[in-house]
This record gives sequence, structure tokens and C-alpha cells, in this order.
Amino acid sequence: MSTEVAILSINPGTADQFLEVAGKDALEILHKGGATDLVLYRSEVSPDHFVMVCKWKSREARIQGFEKSPLYPEFLALVGPYLAAPPTIDDYDVVLTHH
Repeated sequence: MSTEVAILSINPGTADQFLEVAGKDALEILHKGGATDLVLYRSEVSPDHFVMVCKWKSREARIQGFEKSPLYPEFLALVGPYLAAPPTIDDYDVVLTHH
């Protein structure tokens, strides 16, 4: 299991529109592409900053499966117009937990 963490900066004044698109279509495309446990966080301090966390079967599943599929351009077409800059994306593996 690989956890993708994407840090998104949204164009000022478009965050509410971005949330509508993300909630209506963009996250569904990720889910169809194989992502699970999708969570979108919004900064309390900087409301144009978001963090998206998705779980994938593996990093390879995200890169070779989703990003090379026809779903990826659809996803980019939906969220791309709202991005103020390219997102920072990294993949993480769980190494410790505490509940």
C-alpha cells in the first residue's frame, strides 16, 4: 500500500469552485483509477492551500496504471485550471502507527 500526498496551491478566489469540482468529479476519477481512502484537507490558515491524501495499491499502480490511463488527462483538465502552481506530490509507506 502506498499513500500519495499532494500539496495544492489554488488560484486566489477559486477555492470554492475547486472544491465543487473536486467533490463532484475529480475525486471520483481518482477512485475509478484505483485510489482509495481519498481525503482532501483545506488549510485553516491559508484557505487557498489544500492537501490531498490517497491510498493506492502501490506507487507503480498510481504512476503506471492511473497516470498512463485515459482518466489522468480527464483529472488534469478538471483540476488544472485551479492550480496556482504545479502540486508537490510524493508517495509514502507507513513505518509507524500509534492509536
